[in-house]
Amino acid sequence: MRDKANYFRHRRVTASRVYILCMALCVYSLVGCRSNGEAITIPVFHSGWAGPLPASAADAFTFPMHGERLFMEQPVAGRNCGDGRDVPAPLPNPMPSRSWAPPKWKAQGMSIPSATGGAARFPVVTLDEALGEYFAVMEIGTPSQKAAVAIDTGSQLMWIQCEPCLQCGHQSSHYPVFKPKRSTSYGAVQCDECRGDESVATACTKAEGNRPPLDEPNKCVYFVSYGDKSSSTGLVSTETVSIGGTQQENIVFGCGLVTSGLVSSLNASGLLGLDRGRLSLVTQLGMKAFSYCLPNRVKNVHASGYLTFGALSPAIRSSSELQYTPLLQNQASRFLSQFYYLNVTGISVDGRRLSIPSSAFELLPNGQGGTVIDSGTSITRFVHVAYASLSHAVDKFMDPSLKRIALEDVSPSACYQVPLNEEEFPQAPKVTIHLEDRVDIHLQSHHVLAYMGSDSSSRYYCLAFMDSGNGSNAKNFFGNYQQQDFLVEYDLENSRIGFAPLECNSSKSLRPYYTLIIWLMFLIRFNIGSS
Repeated sequence: MRDKANYFRHRRVTASRVYILCMALCVYSLVGCRSNGEAITIPVFHSGWAGPLPASAADAFTFPMHGERLFMEQPVAGRNCGDGRDVPAPLPNPMPSRSWAPPKWKAQGMSIPSATGGAARFPVVTLDEALGEYFAVMEIGTPSQKAAVAIDTGSQLMWIQCEPCLQCGHQSSHYPVFKPKRSTSYGAVQCDECRGDESVATACTKAEGNRPPLDEPNKCVYFVSYGDKSSSTGLVSTETVSIGGTQQENIVFGCGLVTSGLVSSLNASGLLGLDRGRLSLVTQLGMKAFSYCLPNRVKNVHASGYLTFGALSPAIRSSSELQYTPLLQNQASRFLSQFYYLNVTGISVDGRRLSIPSSAFELLPNGQGGTVIDSGTSITRFVHVAYASLSHAVDKFMDPSLKRIALEDVSPSACYQVPLNEEEFPQAPKVTIHLEDRVDIHLQSHHVLAYMGSDSSSRYYCLAFMDSGNGSNAKNFFGNYQQQDFLVEYDLENSRIGFAPLECNSSKSLRPYYTLIIWLMFLIRFNIGSS
């Protein structure tokens, strides 16, 4: 940098040329990628909303149990939709031997304009929630309408709340309820094309006793429920979705008319299923890869990141130092085969490997056990033997002067009371998740502890891991809280998944250039003043 300064002094580069250089660097920082050893920064979208964090310790210290829904989304044969009045017909048994849809619905293969570099990118926002889901901003319909849908690699059906909502949650004014009547490309699926699936139940509408629009006979109705008791009921529909500048037609989705639970209470439009199921957008578009970068909402609750459909460019792969580990598939059943599994080989705390039996992470031939990576799960969960060892090791590291407390309605037992005059975020040990092929995911303090609220004298933090129990059905889940500030690529073609530390929030993308820009602006003044 000193050599460049001498060059400018002796050559007396004109102010206009310096100004152009400065502007070029500014533009580059906004539209390009940079490499800083461990991470690259790629431009992302910012939401413009403001929302406070919990004001006091009494303000519901409850972890959102989004991830509990994953393994409740299971075969739902015999279950009724709603209260029986909206959809009086019983749901048919799942039909695993038949395709969900006629040929026109099958994977069509996604074509992305070359100008996008072979991938389509969607902004990801937090909707100002300090903990919970991440939401992709998409455009659906003709003309397009914006929707903010929870990114969920642990379910398949994409659904959004639609007018006329019979029972729907509140949505942000930035993303109004979808209006099918305003879209020329909307279509409701008829009963003769209605097929059940392992995790999505269906039924046909009957005119008697139903409220509009379910009073029209022979429409295909879906019902999905999740482990956190969230659910969605509505019409199986098709619509045009804008992806990478192209219009993908006849995308199957759920037009939600009766929704309940966390997703519908977070100002969100609905849910985006990205697992391996037939109805997943991944399957419908024939995607060979997708990736996301979830921003650090601990540092900035308004942070934003991105979701990418399509393979990452070789330049990004090399500069981000992605490490790949096998992406496993559970072959025990068609239902379990929809999910993405990691082969966890161990856990270290503060550089010391914990004594956890390998059976804690093993995926058994009968489908039990294993570790599911799920972007719809907020907090990572381990089976009891692994959680107990991790919790003890973290607690042993923590400052002994911090008061250990038990907060009402908080599932994790390891919580800490931090005086307001202490540092902003307490120091926690580095936790490393070891994966197959010597891939290590290094978690920092903001991955290990979660801020739960404050009162007039203290802030409260809890261990950001949970105990999934001892039973035969207990599984490990790698949640989105521990995926913050990581680029995660699902390379489906090669059955692998890649991880790289990445500063996803674009609010910081200009920081490396601040000194350079200020220095260049000084040169501009120097040249103008001396000319």
